[in-house]
Amino acid sequence: MPAHRQVPLHPMTRASQRSSQLASSLLLVLLALHSPASELDDLVKRANGAQGKVKRYLDDLRERASDPGTMNEADWQALREAETSIETPPFRRLLAGGNTLQYEVENFRANAFEAYATKGDEAHALDTLQAMGQAMLVPHLNLLIQERFPTSQANPALQRIMAQNTVAARMGKQSALGTAYQPALSDAEKAAGLSLYWSQARSYFVHFDHVADLDWDAAYLSFLPKVQAAKTTKDYYRVLMQFAALLHDGHSNVYPPAQLEADFYSRPPMRTALIEGKVVVTSVQSPSLQQRIAVGDEIVAIDGQPAQQYARQNIEPYVSSSTPQDLQARLYGSQLLAGAEGKPLKLTLAKAGGKASQLTVARSGYTDVVPRKFFDFHILPGNIAYLSLDHFETDQGLRLFREHLPEIQQARGLILDVRRNGGGNTGIGLNILAHLTDKPIPNGAYSVRADSGLDHTRFDWLRMRPDSTGEFFKPEPVEQYTGPVMVLAGAQTFSAAEDFLMAFDVIARGKIIGEPSGGSTGQPLLFSLPGGGLGRICVKRDAYPDGKPFVGIGIQPQIVVAPTVADIREGRDPVLERAKTEIEQIAAH
Repeated sequence: MPAHRQVPLHPMTRASQRSSQLASSLLLVLLALHSPASELDDLVKRANGAQGKVKRYLDDLRERASDPGTMNEADWQALREAETSIETPPFRRLLAGGNTLQYEVENFRANAFEAYATKGDEAHALDTLQAMGQAMLVPHLNLLIQERFPTSQANPALQRIMAQNTVAARMGKQSALGTAYQPALSDAEKAAGLSLYWSQARSYFVHFDHVADLDWDAAYLSFLPKVQAAKTTKDYYRVLMQFAALLHDGHSNVYPPAQLEADFYSRPPMRTALIEGKVVVTSVQSPSLQQRIAVGDEIVAIDGQPAQQYARQNIEPYVSSSTPQDLQARLYGSQLLAGAEGKPLKLTLAKAGGKASQLTVARSGYTDVVPRKFFDFHILPGNIAYLSLDHFETDQGLRLFREHLPEIQQARGLILDVRRNGGGNTGIGLNILAHLTDKPIPNGAYSVRADSGLDHTRFDWLRMRPDSTGEFFKPEPVEQYTGPVMVLAGAQTFSAAEDFLMAFDVIARGKIIGEPSGGSTGQPLLFSLPGGGLGRICVKRDAYPDGKPFVGIGIQPQIVVAPTVADIREGRDPVLERAKTEIEQIAAH
């Protein structure tokens, strides 16, 4: 076997012994399931321990099978015995207790198929494929079959497996419903798109309890005439966006086609927020626009309506958000001034201590926009390192952290700012945290929908199945920073940035300062809609490792600090200032 193997191969007696251990572990679980309720804790420990043993055993066999040229007869015997064992009732009983183990089994079968195919053992390879087909349909297996058995595809069994997998591929892509963009859609397409979004949410959405008063089926019926009345594709997508917003989830929404983005998302190069009950300009990225609008100006009215009334009537019905703070950040921030590029805004502005004035502001056409700076690193007065982590869509923040680690090591403290981080890849944030602790970093627990057609036939219930119970992320050894750390957060801290925030909270490495996070993370199911748009449904329900919820709530800071209108006008950042104070107090002791 390859030199990197930690578990050396042993003769047949060792393989047989391992298979016996597998069977013993499974029988132990069955016996535990009949234990008295007072022994529940012991039952769980024994069942989880058995799952761990099975996973390690299958992983060992997968590693052997990944290099079939080095396998001896004992290895092939162990492989066949394991395939027999996972079909037994005790193992199926164990398998029903955790989806992670199901994935392990399917990965094991895929490796076993590859090993048999490489060896030229068509009979065992076919048996493995058939076993996989009983559990799941895997479209990419057709490519493996074509590659490994180019002369055997006339085999009726292989043809049947390939036909099954083709069905899975077709169902997954939904190609017939994802039609191309056109200015107007047929009545059939309009009904199909609404029906698709409704059915995907009905089957997979994990937060219906967050909208307990929503009758999803009744909403679907009420929206059918609305989509049919939409004369243009633009009108149609506005209706779909309203329908999705009923779920009140930041990871469940509708995106219009790319051809309509300018009609939905054009906005002047400025940002706003609701602060102390006022809609305030927080930044202006165009020098020409700065001559007319200043940071700190209050937007009193938009297109003749009071600003907050305009937001509630014209923006809120289309906003998909998970919490009140998430809604407020979108409503008075990123989405307030968005709209059709050819339709300018009529704003009524009030400067500090001055009278209101009116001006017309274009949504597009600016040639002097200064791009926002991402991932800012600098040393603050008092030798405190500051790094803004503005997204996790790339590893740029991780690379910048490592690039400046020598400077961070010399600093009295570190401030990480995720107030504008909308998420991306959770692993990037965890790898940054790996530089702040030498202990395993907790992943959140999560659940998925587990109800099936059989459940609804028998009980008519909706149930959740834990898919992970807070396993740990174990990074490679890296250089550690051991000084004090503060993390700045707010309502725009979202998705993977909240996963980062949750892990930081659990390891208690420092304090979170600012305002509650957006309260929306999870895995969205993405699917094509008629006319070129996309739908998203959140299908993963995340929580703290101990099950404590934060989706629909937000991760709470240890120190709550929010800017005032005066802070914005005077260029102060009270959240950052408080973090500096906390570090200085720690360093002083």
